[in-house]
Amino acid sequence: MSDGRDFLYRIAVMYYNDHLTQQEISQRLGISRPQVSRSLAKAEDEGIVHIQIIPPASDKHDVEKKLANALGLEKVFIASQLVKTGSDRERRTQDIAIAAANILPEMFIGKQYVGIGWGETIYRTALEIDYSEKVSETWFVPLLGSLGMRERRYQVNSIVDRIAEKMRGQILYFSGPAFAIDAQIREKTMKHEMFSSLLDAWKNLEIAVIGLGVSVDVAGFPMTEFKKENIDRLRSSKAIGDILGQFFDKDGNSCQSGYEPEYLGFKIEDLSSVRQVICLCGGSSKVPGIIAAAQRKYFNHLITDELTAVELSRMLEGKS
Repeated sequence: MSDGRDFLYRIAVMYYNDHLTQQEISQRLGISRPQVSRSLAKAEDEGIVHIQIIPPASDKHDVEKKLANALGLEKVFIASQLVKTGSDRERRTQDIAIAAANILPEMFIGKQYVGIGWGETIYRTALEIDYSEKVSETWFVPLLGSLGMRERRYQVNSIVDRIAEKMRGQILYFSGPAFAIDAQIREKTMKHEMFSSLLDAWKNLEIAVIGLGVSVDVAGFPMTEFKKENIDRLRSSKAIGDILGQFFDKDGNSCQSGYEPEYLGFKIEDLSSVRQVICLCGGSSKVPGIIAAAQRKYFNHLITDELTAVELSRMLEGKS
């Protein structure tokens, strides 16, 4: 097929590697020059070609500082575009995970308690972190219970265990769901000795690592884990994202999902008491949520990707 991936790859090699002009390619393959142009564009859309624009290090540092100031954050880290395959969402997530895996271990050094949230980017970061050569006295603790039975990105104990293992640190498990069956079970769980130890750790957190979820109408939202009435409530309240399973609107105000009486986890309004709250997040659909959560002081450090940094800058400039 003239538009098959092998054909697109062949044209991309001729254009980018062999440096032939589009006219030369059209003559060699017996196709029109506009068809060559369309094929090159399609090769990029399908991830066969990945164009990377690498700014000078000084320029990147300036963008990070400017974005941090605009968002009211202490620090913004922009991950380089390294991943060449997969969808746009997968590439961005993996780029952030690779950067976070290099940044976070140094931030963990000397800390007593580090809280870990859930999400695809945090899960992938746990996979990317290298094994430490030194034993750590740091305790790694989940910031909420798990969600569902199939999604790895929401199995917090597993994520925290992986990070603690690689950092050769200590761990506190929380063997419970993020949302209890009912309020009575929640109260009973909170009175358990296990939960008491977790609460003590939360009170002494020095670092919290969190993700940021999308709204209910965006791909990636765990629709199967929520009841229809709860999803309807989030839609009507115009929730644009969540942190640690707690939803907020465009101004960062809490949105009620109906699960609040059963919630078992760290309250996002208490994140302001943690010295360093690091959000690992990227993607076009998350830009409004990043801005709202940053301005609400839910986090003070951001690790994101280059494309999201550009999108954040544009939206912030449009608001000014």
